[in-house]
Amino acid sequence: MRRNLHISQVLEYSFRDTLLQLGYDGVPAAKPDRLIFDQAVASLGVPQADILFVGDNLKDDYEGARAAGIDFCYYNPGRKPADGDSTPDYTIHALFELEAIISREEEQR
Repeated sequence: MRRNLHISQVLEYSFRDTLLQLGYDGVPAAKPDRLIFDQAVASLGVPQADILFVGDNLKDDYEGARAAGIDFCYYNPGRKPADGDSTPDYTIHALFELEAIISREEEQR
């Protein structure tokens, strides 16, 4: 439980905090605007192909990540059905499932 809580807190705040730490508090955009995703990607200094955006909102998170060309993992603890237009790269129902996804991706490299 403690591990899930910690991971949850990191996931919940990491995107926002990364932008704030990088000086994007005043970015004139909000999810799903591609600008906010593009600026975060550019500032992270890692290849775009190495980024997996985890979000719980198919409108703001999925659409923004897709527009920026970032792989998307849908965090869906309530197991809500996705609409027909959204096709996440991954879907998880618990945060611990991310470890298997990341391990699998690392093995494929």
